[in-house]
Amino acid sequence: MDNVANGSGGAIATNSTLVIPFSRADRRGKSAGIEVPDHCGNGHRLTVGNVRIDHRERRWRCRRCGNDRAAAFRDRQRTG
Repeated sequence: MDNVANGSGGAIATNSTLVIPFSRADRRGKSAGIEVPDHCGNGHRLTVGNVRIDHRERRWRCRRCGNDRAAAFRDRQRTG
């Protein structure tokens, strides 16, 4: 009887050596294409230089909006 890890830290006792192929195994973990609109919610044009793709969160970010948020945060920190 073999012990096979199941990912939960424990082991599942089994005597089976059956291999189950996954038909979509090559597609797992790959992100689907992220569609980027022409403008962000604040009206900034989303060009190659103005958009940042966050693959981990599967979303896009407008760089101008990010700069505006950072400037507002710095102003709040300075004024207390």
